Amino acid sequence: NSGCVVELLNNDNGVFIRKTSSSKEYSDRLKLQCKKQILFGENDNFLLIKTPNIIRSGILKNKYYFDMEYVLGNDCIEFFETMELKRIQKFYEVLESYFLKIINSSITKKVPSEIFLTKIKDVENKLSGNDKLKNYIQYLYDFLKDKNFLILPICECHGDLTLSNIITKQCDKDDEIKLFFIDFLDNFIETPLQDMVKIR
Repeated sequence: NSGCVVELLNNDNGVFIRKTSSSKEYSDRLKLQCKKQILFGENDNFLLIKTPNIIRSGILKNKYYFDMEYVLGNDCIEFFETMELKRIQKFYEVLESYFLKIINSSITKKVPSEIFLTKIKDVENKLSGNDKLKNYIQYLYDFLKDKNFLILPICECHGDLTLSNIITKQCDKDDEIKLFFIDFLDNFIETPLQDMVKIR
């Protein structure tokens, strides 16, 4: 995450991960991400999907940080390169169960199109000079210009569910695997569609 510094640390209680805001300005966002990770960890609906436990949080040198459990497992690149097909199939089954549960728990809401237009404008400003994206951004403007709102499923989601933000860990049970979600991200809108688009 470009807004954070991530460290592997050790103390008398063992190894842990510390995530620290790289700037005072980013601290508020990191607080939201920590809260999101805590709430996900408290959700009992995901038996084979967990997140590292938060150990402590606070302020160091005017920057927010939180410490979390170190999970020993495989990243997805290593997992897909080394695991047999039946375990890879289990990976997709567990991930599918996650999407089904968050979609079924969603509430359908009307979201003002102005929210998306503001976000698109922000992205456009950050990517000024990138000619490859101009046509795509214009397509989005054209799509939204005559719409007052979009109807979307709304619920808490990961926010940045890429393969690099999933750790895999084998369970004691044959062929069973557990997934650990890391690096949750706060969003301008919470919808499971974001996670679906990121992971595809």
